[in-house]
Amino acid sequence: MTHEPIPIHDLPGDEDFIRLPGLFRRWELNDVIELGADFHLEDAGEAADGTQLIAVYRRERRSTRNTTTGSANEHHLLPRRAERVLRVAADQRIGPWSFGTTLQASSHRYDDPANLVRMGGYATVDLRAERAISPGLTAALALNNVADRRHETAYGYNQPGRELYATLRWSLR
Repeated sequence: MTHEPIPIHDLPGDEDFIRLPGLFRRWELNDVIELGADFHLEDAGEAADGTQLIAVYRRERRSTRNTTTGSANEHHLLPRRAERVLRVAADQRIGPWSFGTTLQASSHRYDDPANLVRMGGYATVDLRAERAISPGLTAALALNNVADRRHETAYGYNQPGRELYATLRWSLR
């Protein structure tokens, strides 16, 4: 039985992703992920047997170039749209601890339709760790942009440099 993907709008900065219905185990990903397509994988908890479950989001391809026939900017990159973007995340649980890292890389982009204002590509690395202190109480640390990489996604508006976040999360169980 096939299901239509469920549209989502809560991935930061990108409405191009849609969530595939269901949750998947690692060994099931080969049946879901298509070569040449962009995907976002997200931890979705554990099954009753302790197996990690993964939510899968697929990017619906939209052109990164102006396709308006006859436009002075035809075939130019769309403003603030990188042609190539990579996001890789890995997480590992060791006893009561959970550790993770994310690499994000983006090729250059332009801030204007004529492709005159060029903004360079960039790559950032984020680190995170968390530990359950007691049932319902979790402490977490996140170090974003570890190398303090200066970058911008809109001309003149730099993204944050290195940031450290400490979080204490409490949930009713």
